[in-house]
Amino acid sequence: MTNETFNIEALPVKIDYVCETVRDNALACDQWRVTIGNNLGYWSTYYFTGLGHRTKPKQQWVEPRPVKPKIADVMYSLFMDAEASDYNFSDWCETFGYSDDSIHALNVYRQCLETATNLRKYFTPKQRNSIKTIIQYM
Repeated sequence: MTNETFNIEALPVKIDYVCETVRDNALACDQWRVTIGNNLGYWSTYYFTGLGHRTKPKQQWVEPRPVKPKIADVMYSLFMDAEASDYNFSDWCETFGYSDDSIHALNVYRQCLETATNLRKYFTPKQRNSIKTIIQYM
């Protein structure tokens, strides 16, 4: 499978809307459940989009509706998080502006490492390289 024929939107990824929520005491956002599966089973994680990503209906009385994110956008986010596996905790904190004396930062770092582990588990090295090649230009 060459990168030219690799269709990122055909990956075994399912994206389902969960709800509108508030994350980390910030602005409201839409929460999505992302499920990646293969013959080993499946892995689920959450993905969030801002309310600005909703449809803009022509009629003012119709509420804007969430727009399902593209698999390429979700993969970009997951692979960016997975880059934490290239760093030790202190270097990761320094690179991404976290305090290495923070439990919150440590938890975020661990979640990123878990993402890296699951991407390696559910995608072959060839698939991961193809995905990385596609998303590096996003």
